[in-house]
Amino acid sequence: PCLIWAIVESDCGKFSQIVERWTNSVTIQNRLNVPTQIVVPPHDYSMFREAAVKRRSIDCAAILRSNDADSKRIDLFVKVVNSLGVTGHLITTAPNDELEKQIKGLETDKLKVSFNCNRHEAAEILGQAKVLFHPSEQESCPLTIYESMNAGAVPVARDIGAIAEQMGNVGIIFNGDGDAERAVSAAIKLGEHAGFREKIMDCGFGYDKESVGKVLEERMSVISKKL
Repeated sequence: PCLIWAIVESDCGKFSQIVERWTNSVTIQNRLNVPTQIVVPPHDYSMFREAAVKRRSIDCAAILRSNDADSKRIDLFVKVVNSLGVTGHLITTAPNDELEKQIKGLETDKLKVSFNCNRHEAAEILGQAKVLFHPSEQESCPLTIYESMNAGAVPVARDIGAIAEQMGNVGIIFNGDGDAERAVSAAIKLGEHAGFREKIMDCGFGYDKESVGKVLEERMSVISKKL
């Protein structure tokens, strides 16, 4: 059997946005019991590249694309930002009144929360951030990592799913909650250097809108043969 694995964003308006590229993820293959091919999350990342600015006003950002703030460990993001005394920005994309009530009280002079952001709004914020801290404990191949790389924000995350493979040598892995402050602090220092941010963006990938249709035709051919 062959497992075809994919992520489809809730805002996908066309099926052409579903497939972006194939990769043979050694990480995922080693953790599954069947031969695996991975469909990496789709999207045109140009908006994140265009939003990247030279002067970064946000030390550390995080994106919550779920109503489950607990498993995504937003508490750890808040703790690290407050402990380091740096500027932080939490971006939420899931409309949920209860979640908004839960995290609205987290805002301080240095920590801002933006609710129900679309991708363009998220791109504008990430483009001003030195670091994307992704403390989630449940992930496979998160779209957020690719977005941060295209925006030139240093990704910091746990070694779960295929995250280490996604980041390559331009991100920082942290080992447990106790290691998070060290990792974020080191990443902020890296993110202050425009040259390193350019290196991160060079490692990001994405198709522009004109080439997505061609990619779709190629990938649909592959999928049809698998099915």
